[in-house]
Amino acid sequence: KKGEERDNWWGAYFSERLRLTTDEDDVEGRQKILDYLLRPNNTRLDVILTAMKNRQSWVLRLMLNKGYVNLESQASANAFLLRNAKELIFLESGHIPSSMTTKCCLCFVAVQYDDLQSLQFLCESFGTPPVEFVCGWNLLHFSAFMGRIEVVGWLSTQDQPVWNSFVSQSCGWKPFQGAFAPHIAISR
Repeated sequence: KKGEERDNWWGAYFSERLRLTTDEDDVEGRQKILDYLLRPNNTRLDVILTAMKNRQSWVLRLMLNKGYVNLESQASANAFLLRNAKELIFLESGHIPSSMTTKCCLCFVAVQYDDLQSLQFLCESFGTPPVEFVCGWNLLHFSAFMGRIEVVGWLSTQDQPVWNSFVSQSCGWKPFQGAFAPHIAISR
């Protein structure tokens, strides 16, 4: 009997926790709380990165729609990104290139954390996916490296010039130098 009660309690506990992590009933209340806590002067990208790790794309949408984040700013100018660059495996030795925009950085972060919804929102609302290289990677190379098949599939639906740019570039990252995305995916 005690075992059944414990199982029921754990089942109810996990059901509630699972319900709280979904973007259905509670999202409006969470948005109001986040909107109150965040102000344009107070916004930090750690909120976005944590949300992307947990695939809560509504946080990114809210902060961008409110204008709290400038996607065209240099990623290397953001103190939080600089402090946490070592967690971002697409960067070489935790160094953020000075030419990298915040949008480009967040697109790569979305691939790293397997957050396709955030990547789609960034690219559909704020222009095409970035085709530039970051430490030898383009988004297609990095998606192949991370095994993000659904991201590769989504990237293939982009305008033909964007897709052609992705597939025609060889990787410049040292272990895969000269390889194309299929070579990277197969080697993983």
